[in-house]
Amino acid sequence: MSIARRGCDGSDVYVYEHCDNFIACQWCSLNNGNTKALFTDEEALEHMAEHREKRHCVPDYVFDHFRDRIKNEH
Repeated sequence: MSIARRGCDGSDVYVYEHCDNFIACQWCSLNNGNTKALFTDEEALEHMAEHREKRHCVPDYVFDHFRDRIKNEH
């Protein structure tokens, strides 16, 4: 399932749930254009924050998505 698509809503990231049970940041500019595999919602949230720190556009709903999942895990 796609969480954010590059170009949609101004997003600079393409993030989705990979079939191999990880969250993928596809064509990640923080990973030399390679896919970055993220194994927890906390790790994904931190990674999205790193994108924002580099002034990449990450829609607010991406952060909401991971925060909601973290909240519902506990």
